[in-house]
Amino acid sequence: MAVVAGQDRVNLGPLTQVFTPPFDCAPLFPACTTCNFGWKGQECGPDGVRDATSCWPPTSQGIPAPTGALFGWGFYSPGVHCPAGYTSACTATAGPKTTSQGWPVQFVMEKGETAIGCCSSNYACANINGQTCVRVVQSTSVRTVYCDGVTTTNLGSMTLPNEYASMLTLYAPMIQINFQSSDISGTTSGASSRGTATSDLAAATAPPAAGAANNVNGTTISSTPSNGLSAGAIAGIGVGLAALILAIGLATLLLWRKRRRQAAAAAGDKDADSGIHHLHEIDSGGPHYDVKPSSESSPVSLSEAPGSEPPPAAHKGYPYYPDQQRRPGPVFEAPGPEEGVRELEA
Repeated sequence: MAVVAGQDRVNLGPLTQVFTPPFDCAPLFPACTTCNFGWKGQECGPDGVRDATSCWPPTSQGIPAPTGALFGWGFYSPGVHCPAGYTSACTATAGPKTTSQGWPVQFVMEKGETAIGCCSSNYACANINGQTCVRVVQSTSVRTVYCDGVTTTNLGSMTLPNEYASMLTLYAPMIQINFQSSDISGTTSGASSRGTATSDLAAATAPPAAGAANNVNGTTISSTPSNGLSAGAIAGIGVGLAALILAIGLATLLLWRKRRRQAAAAAGDKDADSGIHHLHEIDSGGPHYDVKPSSESSPVSLSEAPGSEPPPAAHKGYPYYPDQQRRPGPVFEAPGPEEGVRELEA
């Protein structure tokens, strides 16, 4: 896979307001019906899948639209907000030597500039033919679409795992925002009258705080870590366990007493049973016969609990291309449709 760095700067314009991507950015464009990778934030163009400009924040006038998928369109500067549902997945700082956190920056940075790669929640930064966000999932259900010419056609849901794949690699555009320290002070001085938070840029360069929530198309995703069971839940479990032990002990005692009574009754019946005969020849040295009862009651076996019926066959998961509409566009290499399938860098 090609890493693209040192490209000429393409400033898409300022990003000073929170941008909310439309719902149409959520579907996945799978590379093919049996492929284990696909792209998000795309649309259908004359030449196939390409980055959907509607999934990006507004740009300045005169910016040429992207012609392909995931080649990196540009960056927003000054940029002070990641889009709604996005987090700061990586950062880079330009000084005497540009440093970055696991992210080769695509566009040349100016001295003193900080760049932030904004990705959807749970995505990571990458540079694969340009700035890209990547996520690998092993269990999911995602709405899928494909291109029939310039028309986007719905394919239904893809469920993972399925008979074709046990994991799925998702690629999506990275929204890069750049700023200088002077941009922070300018934002701070002009934000007090509007009630806008003045710590957006500082927060963007730090990992998301525990308990922070992101809103993605109306769905709130919370990153609050689980601290285990509450004290009330633990107390409830303790009371329930004690009651269970007491019930088992009582049942065992009752069962023992019942069996003891049955054994005593059986012994009395045995002595009175007319079917028992004794023939003794006393002092004659003759034979001694004990005729047992003809039969004894056989213990009754407990039947096994009926087993659960086997679950129905798993949903195949992958969408189906009707023969008359099988035009998903050309099969491309990951992450962009003009390239072959590539493996992610470790």
